[in-house]
Amino acid sequence: MYKVRIQVNAGSQGQTAEAFQAAEGAALEALLDGLEPVVNDIQSAMQSEGDPSESPVHWDSEKQRKAYFASDGFGAGIPYQRSGNTRGSWIKDKMQQAWLLTHPAVSARYVYGTLQGGTRPANGGQSLIHQGRWPAFSVIVSYIWNDFLATGLEQIKLKVAEAFRRALNNR
Repeated sequence: MYKVRIQVNAGSQGQTAEAFQAAEGAALEALLDGLEPVVNDIQSAMQSEGDPSESPVHWDSEKQRKAYFASDGFGAGIPYQRSGNTRGSWIKDKMQQAWLLTHPAVSARYVYGTLQGGTRPANGGQSLIHQGRWPAFSVIVSYIWNDFLATGLEQIKLKVAEAFRRALNNR
């Protein structure tokens, strides 16, 4: 049987706390760096151009159809001409403790759906007119995240442990 006793001397408690804080920061940075390819893959997949709409158009409701024509294509003109702004507007930001992937357009939730997914816009799904034509956010994130868990998680664990070990040894 092996027994290990680790004792922290009263005089070194401040140094030990500083070392663990530094190690925690290094480990978090390694984790964020390891997750960047996952965020890049999601961003790349979401930037795929959706297929053109089909006839007849699959409106969510008669009210939506009437509003589209009454507002001259929701202000974009009829027939609508794509600008590329929808797919090209995904923004990736590295925050202090997370990655953030956003789309600034209010209409993005109808084109891509939300992370919660769902079958209708009211519960996080894509608008019917976009389903099957534009990538669904919840499906893309789920697919890429599950692939990462199966293949990349172990590598990140090793990088985080190594960063933690190096930070403690450098103190």
